[in-house]
Amino acid sequence: MPVEPRRVLLAGRTPAERRRNRAGLRLRDFSITARTRARYELAVGRLVPYLEKQENLQCMDDTICEWIEAQWARGESVNFIADALSGLHFYWPELRGRLREAWRLFKQWRRVETPSRAPPITQLLVRSIVCRAVRLGDLQFACLVALGFHALLRTGEILSLRFCDIEFDLTRGVLSLSGSKSG
Repeated sequence: MPVEPRRVLLAGRTPAERRRNRAGLRLRDFSITARTRARYELAVGRLVPYLEKQENLQCMDDTICEWIEAQWARGESVNFIADALSGLHFYWPELRGRLREAWRLFKQWRRVETPSRAPPITQLLVRSIVCRAVRLGDLQFACLVALGFHALLRTGEILSLRFCDIEFDLTRGVLSLSGSKSG
């Protein structure tokens, strides 16, 4: 069941009700999730000691670039750098457009480092999902998950399958992906 949007919970018929519902809340608090806020706070918190030494905004880009290079050498993840730069912009909007070199280094880092991806799904997990779908009576979903795993299909390929794309007999089947990357 979907959760009601928070705006309904904060609604009020009178200005007094709205003031009471909004007490202690800022609009800015709704612009990012609590998880994103926690990541930003962690990353920016590790960057702040470097920034405190700055006398003006002009030197800040150079200092952040040095910090990024140090994180690169430390083996830090590129996602941590993204959180730090995005967090700086979130908490200090005046920095927008002033960290050009830092963002350029970040983009370079993303270009040269292979992103960490989710591990492939296991056969045991696929079987579990298929069994659960069958128990719930969702045979279409069960078939799509099994076929997608067996044929190594992308999500978009699974979702665009049509009945006429599948041919089979008692011993084997053929899957035709005419409109996909893999053909």
